[in-house]
Amino acid sequence: MIDLIKILISLTILAKAGMDDLRVREVSDKLWIIMALSSIPLNAVQYISDGFDLFYSIVQFAIVFSISSVMYFLLGFGGADFKALICLSIMFPKYPEIPFFPVIRGFNVFALSVLLNSLLIEFCTVIPIVLLKNIVAGRICMYSFIGYKVPVDRIPRFHNLLEYVDESGRIVMSIRGVEPNEEILNRLMKAKEMGIIRDVWVTPALPFLFFMLIGFLSAMTIGDIAYLIVYEIFKSL
Repeated sequence: MIDLIKILISLTILAKAGMDDLRVREVSDKLWIIMALSSIPLNAVQYISDGFDLFYSIVQFAIVFSISSVMYFLLGFGGADFKALICLSIMFPKYPEIPFFPVIRGFNVFALSVLLNSLLIEFCTVIPIVLLKNIVAGRICMYSFIGYKVPVDRIPRFHNLLEYVDESGRIVMSIRGVEPNEEILNRLMKAKEMGIIRDVWVTPALPFLFFMLIGFLSAMTIGDIAYLIVYEIFKSL
């Protein structure tokens, strides 16, 4: 019963966050405060009524926090994405048990299953679409998997630059992507007027919380999809 209440609260918050991320790429911190605060009494009741391993809950939190921190500081993980994973780790100190859904728990860390599922779903949907777009356009290179070229004066909303002009006037390529600001856009327009550059590589700033919503639903009903794939591959060897 407690797990179902936790799931309903988390699903409501993730749905709201995912839709906001999809529409405006901004998510209110109030959502994560509500999620974290609501987890405290629920965890207390669950510990008293059902019991769970406190040591394991601390270990799983440390694992999720460490992985999220690395992704945030080194791999450009969003702040809201980081907070969402931390809140999930607090809300679910043990993998939720849901009637009629015999899930594959994998590493048995729910927040980690949500993250892995989200990354896998994002990888399997976005990359093929972007790559196909570049194949049709006849552009095949290392950037073809993560971005595409657009005219300098028609850079779409919610896109980062993989190619831009720095302060010295040099064209720079960046695998991580740079958020365009007015100064960078002005330099690009000047370079275009001088005939230096016409098109630039851009990459969509993906609404990862939307994928996390799907990852949450799949982790709740199927389990750890990435673990299942790896397990099936090794089993067939």
